[in-house]
Amino acid sequence: MATIADIRRGDKFTHSGRTYIAADDARPSGVTGYYDVTTLPGTAKADDGVIRQGALFGRDITVRPDFAVDIITRGLTVEMLWETTHNQRPEATTASEDAVRFWLGHITRQREAAQRQSADLDLTRDKWIRAALALSVPVTEIAHLAGLSRERIYQIRDGRR
Repeated sequence: MATIADIRRGDKFTHSGRTYIAADDARPSGVTGYYDVTTLPGTAKADDGVIRQGALFGRDITVRPDFAVDIITRGLTVEMLWETTHNQRPEATTASEDAVRFWLGHITRQREAAQRQSADLDLTRDKWIRAALALSVPVTEIAHLAGLSRERIYQIRDGRR
């Protein structure tokens, strides 16, 4: 038995007695200690072996990462319309409500994940800056390597940032 954290794009799996196809890899949720996976209905039809989906008809499942799921099939090919058109400006005449709802939610989740990752990287960078200062590396060199000003290095050193 697998867990929700094991789900990858294209996996067909069961959860709480229902069958789903993962539209994306499972990812840490905005809710601490939980995982999200965006799903399509398990009945989605495959054209020539490819599941093509123009709008999201499934839902996000949010559960703890150790929640057991039964993976039926791995690696189904899933092609999402918004992945091939996401760089195009949405036109009011062609954008469906489902696509708009999906995109706004999807982009928001991506931004939140990037912001969490950026914050984690900032903390790691700040620890290395403090380590460099403790080793008496010149502040000008640290600032150059980190792409920061000397003032910012002193703020990090003093815990003001």
